[in-house]
Amino acid sequence: MLRKLFEQAKAPAAQKLSRKDPDFKTPLPDFKGQRRDPWNYKGGIPSSKISTEMRYRHSPALDMQPRDIRIKTWLALFAFIAWYVGVFTFIAHRLSSDDLDTLEKDARQQIEIRKKIKQEFIDDEE
Repeated sequence: MLRKLFEQAKAPAAQKLSRKDPDFKTPLPDFKGQRRDPWNYKGGIPSSKISTEMRYRHSPALDMQPRDIRIKTWLALFAFIAWYVGVFTFIAHRLSSDDLDTLEKDARQQIEIRKKIKQEFIDDEE
């Protein structure tokens, strides 16, 4: 009697799926990692019809999105591109508006003013 119990415990329990189960046509692993196989074939390579059905199964992720979602996606893309172009043009405008010639003139004037101030203090001390 114990031998029968141990043999039953070692043998994998075949799960039979009803035809109403959504996984009936798609043999998927269950939470233990065993195949939920409605045809109960033990290992081996599945027939080409089954593997072809599994390979070319329709995925809802590949369906075309509704028009409003596609429009929102395109608008978001264009908004991002507009933001990027706007930042680029703002930085380019700020860099071009800083004329190096005016900056050099201001620097030369400040240097001349400092020299004059130093000379006045030196002349006053003497």
